[in-house]
Amino acid sequence: FPSHDKKIEDAFSKKLTTDAALFLAGGLLYLFAELVELSGNEVRREKKITITDKHLLQALKDDEELLAMSEL
Repeated sequence: FPSHDKKIEDAFSKKLTTDAALFLAGGLLYLFAELVELSGNEVRREKKITITDKHLLQALKDDEELLAMSEL
């Protein structure tokens, strides 16, 4: 399998440029920051200190755009 995996790796590495990787990382950073901000708002509403999975899920459910993206 190693030789086959190397061929696949080479095929993808030629297609993915540094600019594309930076663009993807920036998009993921934005989505993560948005989710953490909305989760923090949920925590403040409940007068808690720590963000839990419950807060993350509630933030996803409350935001239409994030909910639409998570259902893909």
